[in-house]
Amino acid sequence: MPHQLFVVIDRFRRRFTKVVVALEPLTSAPERPRPSSCRGYFRDDTGVALIQLNYSHLTAAQLKWAGRVCKSAGVAVLNPALLETADQARFYIKYLDGYRVCADGEATAEDALLAIGRELSLVAAVGRERRARGSGAEETLPRSRRPDTMPLGSPMSTVKATPATGTAALNDRIEVRYQRGDDWTPGRLRSLNIKSIFVAASAPPRLGDQARIDLSFQRIRVVVDGVVTQVTSAADAGTTGFRTNLEQLEPEPKRQLVALLRSAHAAGVSLSPPPPRA
Repeated sequence: MPHQLFVVIDRFRRRFTKVVVALEPLTSAPERPRPSSCRGYFRDDTGVALIQLNYSHLTAAQLKWAGRVCKSAGVAVLNPALLETADQARFYIKYLDGYRVCADGEATAEDALLAIGRELSLVAAVGRERRARGSGAEETLPRSRRPDTMPLGSPMSTVKATPATGTAALNDRIEVRYQRGDDWTPGRLRSLNIKSIFVAASAPPRLGDQARIDLSFQRIRVVVDGVVTQVTSAADAGTTGFRTNLEQLEPEPKRQLVALLRSAHAAGVSLSPPPPRA
């Protein structure tokens, strides 16, 4: 069954050489899924690049492997198959319309990356970066490192649980805030489960963006990073907000999130959305 993945790379000009090397496993690792073709996009006003990977078939294990590679490289992956039908249409029709196509019909992810680099006159530095790393092509997976930016970071949602301080967390509801640039904005939790979180927000991020959400309940604090898979308005859903997918959590972060959910359930906190307004 045909499948598409979009690798999302923010601050592309600044990070180009490191990303090309870090994503080499998508092109050279023996266990890689082989795309039928690749396309490269770039958005001038935001400096974000997209690599569209087209697969004739992609197993769950291959999807997880590709996600790990991208996570290690500090870039995001958007899987349109996880979006609802209306959100898929908005992504392909509206979101992609803001990008210009810099490469089409390329054989590998690296070919598409280099094509965008040539368009932006960035290619010359790639060889120097490879030599500095001692040929990253020998690594099946690049060494894990924390991405140096969050607006469009890893799509593989991560959770970090730490004790919360102060009295704000010592209550009977889950406090929510989300990051907008360098600032934190309060939100309202509409629903939360092991698969997704929905936050009511006055100024939600865009579909496909990376959201960072801070949850505090009693003495537990959880920070979640994930790709926005749905954005709603008051007109179509009764509230303005956004949904972030959590289905790609690794075992340990998932265990930590389960602990938070269990604590909230034990305290009688409702984690389901309210019924729609009449």
